[in-house]
Amino acid sequence: MLVFNAKSVDGPSKITKMYVQVNATDTPGIPDTLYLMDGTTVVGTSDSSALVSGNQAVFTGLDISVAQDTTKTLTVQADFPSTALSQAASTTIPASGVRWEKPDGSTASTTPTAAVSGNDQYLYKAAPQFTLLSSTATSETDTASAPATTTLSFSMTIKATAVGGSMVKPAVGDFTLYFASTSAATYTQSDLVAGQNAILAGSNIYASTTVSISGINPNNVDPVSEDGSYTFTLSGTLKQRKESGLNAVKSGDYRMILTNASSTVGGNPILLQTWGLSGFETGVRSMPN
Repeated sequence: MLVFNAKSVDGPSKITKMYVQVNATDTPGIPDTLYLMDGTTVVGTSDSSALVSGNQAVFTGLDISVAQDTTKTLTVQADFPSTALSQAASTTIPASGVRWEKPDGSTASTTPTAAVSGNDQYLYKAAPQFTLLSSTATSETDTASAPATTTLSFSMTIKATAVGGSMVKPAVGDFTLYFASTSAATYTQSDLVAGQNAILAGSNIYASTTVSISGINPNNVDPVSEDGSYTFTLSGTLKQRKESGLNAVKSGDYRMILTNASSTVGGNPILLQTWGLSGFETGVRSMPN
């Protein structure tokens, strides 16, 4: 759940008590027990009666020595009930949540100065594993048109692996793509209108009908077997042109980002998955002024 370092600077110290806050989507996502680990050794077990979402469990009677000028790496692990399905869970060491003994025998609890939070952990009986294999970003300007038209094209090739059960093959509507820019607006897949170039509200960027999945036969509804995988490509374009009465076009540096995905694995629907998609984006291409 959480890995952290403890360093002793002004002399040897000893950690004697620690609080850990637990959080979950709902009660079934609360762990049965928390363990404080020094390597592979259990050095503390939490009071399970305190394990309620938003509450702090406590490790008491700790005897963790940290020599001066050394750093000890400790881990918080958890046991979850078998009913903890479709849950997100996390742990946090609150500010001043660690009590330690100083060399003179006195105690203090001003560490850490700010909360130390672990990443969310997602608990499913079956789930997809997405891997970004490659991405492309290209720019093309049609100077023969009047005025010239610039098209930015993006694609991501992704492998999906079925973990814990068979997986239903996705449709394009299972994914949410964004065209993101630090210098202009952000456009979503829902801004695209099939079969036409639809002007986006408040801008002069045109998005063409190019968000699609390739490499999957839409007539093949056979599921992907457990531990099996398949590869598909998500692609999208942005098109720029001047219109009568408009003095300028929306310029900026754009990239395409996959922000969430929905799927069904092992018969269980997983809606709007955001985890496991970090870094699923293309390179950047510039839309001219």
